[in-house]
Amino acid sequence: MNKKLLRQPRGNRVSDLLKQVRQREAEIDVLQEINKRFRDHFEIESLLREVLVYARCILERSPSSAVLVNEETQKLFFYATDDSGAGLESVTLDWGQGVVGQVVATGQARIVNDCKSDADFYAGVDQVTGFVTRSLICVPMVAEGKVIGAMEVLNRTDEHGYTDKDLRILDIVASQASLAIEFVRANQKRSFSERMALVGNMAAGVVHDLRNSLSVILGYADLITMQNSAQKPYTDVICREVRKVTEFCQELLEYSRGDELCLDLASVELSQLIEETYTSYVELCKNENIQLEIKQGESSLVMLDLNRMGRVVQNILSNAMQARLPEQTDSKVVLEYGKRDGVAYLAVEDNGCGMDEDTVNNLYQPFFTKGKVSGTGLGMAIVKNIVVVHGADIQVKSILGKGTRFEISFSNPGGK
Repeated sequence: MNKKLLRQPRGNRVSDLLKQVRQREAEIDVLQEINKRFRDHFEIESLLREVLVYARCILERSPSSAVLVNEETQKLFFYATDDSGAGLESVTLDWGQGVVGQVVATGQARIVNDCKSDADFYAGVDQVTGFVTRSLICVPMVAEGKVIGAMEVLNRTDEHGYTDKDLRILDIVASQASLAIEFVRANQKRSFSERMALVGNMAAGVVHDLRNSLSVILGYADLITMQNSAQKPYTDVICREVRKVTEFCQELLEYSRGDELCLDLASVELSQLIEETYTSYVELCKNENIQLEIKQGESSLVMLDLNRMGRVVQNILSNAMQARLPEQTDSKVVLEYGKRDGVAYLAVEDNGCGMDEDTVNNLYQPFFTKGKVSGTGLGMAIVKNIVVVHGADIQVKSILGKGTRFEISFSNPGGK
């Protein structure tokens, strides 16, 4: 029995024991409820929000949050917070930064009852949110033997500070949440496979049907040219774009099946690629009251599949055109090519609505789409796939309300 209880009068000991028993019963009830409710979740954000609600219930209604690891950047982001209004969704931490970063990096839980005196405590989050963190308890979230994030609870309401018992309780909650996240992600993977199979079947049918219709269009374009040779520049554009539609459908079919892309590589001037894209889109942009410009730099010969890389640029350009802000009168898209530190690059830059951090982080994920009513969520996934197969690199910089810049750099110079 607890030595402190033995030193108390019998009446006080009984009262305290009853209080501990009731508290333990409440903890067990909540944990059982957690285990039951987690099975009903199929989306991670709603799952974690409910986890944090229960964490607050058990640990005397202290503010709580959960961070997850971004696998690509190895940064930590606050995936969910409770309803305390801390507003942490826009904050990211470097690996090992702050107490939370240390917990994720080491896999070791931490209790800090005086944050001001703790060397690992990072005050930057408080500066951003206006929240004042006095004490905290933080435990790692582990899935499949790997730390995927952490859960923290802040500012215990009584004067005693957090204890090992609190640590044990939060660790149980975090373990249950980690298992639930594994379950959700497994379902998402299964759903992804099913959706890709559906896309594959759809693409196969589309390719088959389109070929017949597009052959008719090509035939009539040839007839127009034969009857009026002055129309040839326009019919050439029609024919080129029709072939691109067919090739894009074939690309979609290959991607859905997981087939390795076969590139028809040739030594191509980046200026040629950019100028062909400009020719195809300048009138369309004009009709949309968008100014399309070319920013010329040093042109370079690069080994690439002109058709596939052309569709990459066109896909990015189409997205840039759709990013125009409401009532914007100075909408502009710039196609750029050049050389930096001996590396050839091309870029597409707009002054549109820009993207938030969540969109940038998930941009190349299949089926992810945001802000586009007709978006399928596959366009940028295919773009990334084509760029990677070329041995090139794609980077994006975006500021909400100001615009976005995509830049593709090539490490495989051609023509030598």
